Amino acid sequence: MAGMTVGTGAFAAVGQDSRDTRMLALVRGCHTAVYLVMVAAILVLLYAGVTGYAGPWLWTGLGLLATETTVFVGNGFKCPLTALAIRYGAEGATPSTRSSRRGSRGTRSGSSAR
Repeated sequence: MAGMTVGTGAFAAVGQDSRDTRMLALVRGCHTAVYLVMVAAILVLLYAGVTGYAGPWLWTGLGLLATETTVFVGNGFKCPLTALAIRYGAEGATPSTRSSRRGSRGTRSGSSAR
């Protein structure tokens, strides 16, 4: 063991791949959590519009949607998690999700719609 450098050679590449896989799973998990919260906020907004509800859940949902919109616009109309997903090895039209090509047919990739 004397003279061996930790983190070099083939074992370092395997370790990095494993780390990248875990990080990609974490990015995708965070993206899914944000997505589900945003869907809930939209449903609260829809419910408020239909029923006239104006309680704290409405204002929370509006705040979350305003924050999401600000982040999205501030990041050049791209999800900020996309760059992280690509950094950790994701590929495809929507790399921060696990959606299939068929499921993401109507989403934008780059500057043109599919």
